[in-house]
Amino acid sequence: MQSVSSDRALEQLERVLASAAFHGAARSSALLKFLVEEAAGNRPERLKEYTIGAEALGKGDAFDPRIDPIVRAEASRLRGRLERYYASEGRSDPVLIVLPKGSYVPQIQARAETGEPAPARTAESTPTRSATRNRWLWLLAGVAVGAAAMAP
Repeated sequence: MQSVSSDRALEQLERVLASAAFHGAARSSALLKFLVEEAAGNRPERLKEYTIGAEALGKGDAFDPRIDPIVRAEASRLRGRLERYYASEGRSDPVLIVLPKGSYVPQIQARAETGEPAPARTAESTPTRSATRNRWLWLLAGVAVGAAAMAP
């Protein structure tokens, strides 16, 4: 997938915000609007937990992300809402807005040329840390057994 212009990113933002998936979701809408506008304005350094809580979610200067988990909670809700949007009414949209786990910087990309919807990453398709670690441990164990078998 390729990056898109700021204008196309903002057009997609408006399309998503006008959808049924975001109807009545004021916090998710405010958060998505803030994230996409900052990213489209080439200001990714502003997409930090404190700034998002204080400005996008209206918590003000006294917001402390160490005490109040609202940004993490709302980002999680937003990810789910975006997945639902792209699985339904946004399945043929030309632009995708994705909020990767562990980041507040949205990825805004043109959909693949096939016209097929991009596969949604679900909990079932995303390996957990322990599953990934277990795979590495089995691989290392196999290498160790192979090396021991080849030793003189």
